Amino acid sequence: MGKIQDHRKAWAKDGAKRTSKPTVLAENEAQTSQNDELQNDLPEDANSNYKLLKQAVRMDMEKLKEIEDHAARIPLKNKFLDKYGPYLSEFMAKEESHQNEVLYLNMIWAADCKQWDWMIELAEYANKIGQKPVKPWFNSKPYTAVADPLHNIEDKAYTPVKDRKEGDPSITEFSEGANRIFQKIHSGDWDIHPITKARYYRLFGIKIYEEDKNYKLALELLKEGTEIKDDLGVKTRIKDLELLLTPEPETETANKPEPDTDVTSGQESDSDSESDVTSDQESED
Repeated sequence: MGKIQDHRKAWAKDGAKRTSKPTVLAENEAQTSQNDELQNDLPEDANSNYKLLKQAVRMDMEKLKEIEDHAARIPLKNKFLDKYGPYLSEFMAKEESHQNEVLYLNMIWAADCKQWDWMIELAEYANKIGQKPVKPWFNSKPYTAVADPLHNIEDKAYTPVKDRKEGDPSITEFSEGANRIFQKIHSGDWDIHPITKARYYRLFGIKIYEEDKNYKLALELLKEGTEIKDDLGVKTRIKDLELLLTPEPETETANKPEPDTDVTSGQESDSDSESDVTSDQESED
């Protein structure tokens, strides 16, 4: 595992992406103070006491449930990521391997907050230690737990316009996260639930078909998806792509055979032979 970078490295505001670990949002003194208060929510010896951290992260999940609007939960999730970041960096640096609900829930929050690098690092570490789902909120193993929601969001972007609902995401809203997960799946780095895997092949086959017009690659991806799960709902699209990629037949004129002049020659030659035979017979008479 690569060297753990300082989780407190500053990052630009206004939608800039984090390049590594969660960082303290030090945009101004008020924000810094707010984060300090969140950090102080943890008991003094929490970082060395997993039981206390487990209790704290479950309380934070309950706080999130009190907020009905999912988008309104994002700022709080970002703060939680900063709160638990130092502990998780240390947990991974020490290569600890016990079951860790803090690790799992932060992995989910990182995906929700579009912190892709942190999400991938947490997911890969969680997978490495065989982290189990955190019930009652989640039932999936680490890779599937972060891949499923991103697939569902991206897939909605390809819902026919007439079927879209207000608030459905745009095509590009979560594209970077979904792209990076698909790269992991396609390369074989992530061993993921077969249904989720098949759906990613379907999603990216459609994306490449519609956006890039790369029909050959789109067909390959869709076929690979149907090999995993037959009823992906893309059979018509596969047939359309196969038609698009079928070479046009040659024109009728080009296929029309040339007259066979040898047939006539052969017949003339046979006549000559018969004539010769007759002559020989007359000669014998």
